[in-house]
Amino acid sequence: MDNCKCDRCGKPPEINIPELLPDFDSPGSQGSWRQLFSVNIGRMVKIEVGLIDGTVRSVMGEIYAVGNAWVALTCGDKIVLTDIFAVKFATFC
Repeated sequence: MDNCKCDRCGKPPEINIPELLPDFDSPGSQGSWRQLFSVNIGRMVKIEVGLIDGTVRSVMGEIYAVGNAWVALTCGDKIVLTDIFAVKFATFC
């Protein structure tokens, strides 16, 4: 975006994340990806995600928010949402 004239370049976009996110310390979430990611919000992580065609794709960034079925990472000037059920591996940096 070399020609971009906005004041947001280089910063993550403003998106609306629900304020009342679920409690992942409940018995049904203990030991899950959701709990692991939610207690590590703000940490850098590399997540390997399994795609429908059988390949694996890596996404890396700072954990921004966690929902029931997704994890959001800030990655440069973008926020990447990943299906939490497709996570295969996570490496904390």
